Amino acid sequence: MPVESIERELQVACASLSAAAATVRYDHQHYVDGPAVPRPGQDPFRVVTALTAAHPWALAGFGEAAWDAYQPDPDAPAPEGLRVGVLSLAPHAGPALPAVARFARHGHLLITESGFVYGARSLLQALALRLATAAGPGTVRFALADPVGQGQHLSAFLRLPAPMRVGGGVAASPEEIEDLLTTLTGYVVEVTQTRLTNVYDSVEA
Repeated sequence: MPVESIERELQVACASLSAAAATVRYDHQHYVDGPAVPRPGQDPFRVVTALTAAHPWALAGFGEAAWDAYQPDPDAPAPEGLRVGVLSLAPHAGPALPAVARFARHGHLLITESGFVYGARSLLQALALRLATAAGPGTVRFALADPVGQGQHLSAFLRLPAPMRVGGGVAASPEEIEDLLTTLTGYVVEVTQTRLTNVYDSVEA
């Protein structure tokens, strides 16, 4: 390959890397709203450390000692973000920070395997576990469907209390999944007509 072509490719790659780094820095600074966003001159690592201490079940690593003392919090609000891994900004930029996926009031989360099926399944299971522990009792219910694994990949969540689950097991067959979707659709209609009515704009409200 000509040297000029290699240089052009390197320039394009460097430009893309710089843009990606800027996006990561911006997203990290805005991964939660309100007082969580560092003010000018404020140490972002100190802010994130305080947030993790205040919301350990949503943001702390699973190896943290805080899990040894876990107890459900009846007053816990719906988590606005759930930890999905570690965010490493750059070498010598400070300690690693939790990478967070937006959750409450931010739409749906789609996980694609991208050639790493085990990782995608593990991420889904970890997020479900975090949601079960971070949300207040009675505020989350899981509708489980696993047509590929015939229920194997989500069977651990059958240990959750029955009030936290929709249906009696993991939907696996087309008929079971259709029944589950029908149940969920009926619930959405009920909430819209009898609870939201024309007074509230969202479930959170």
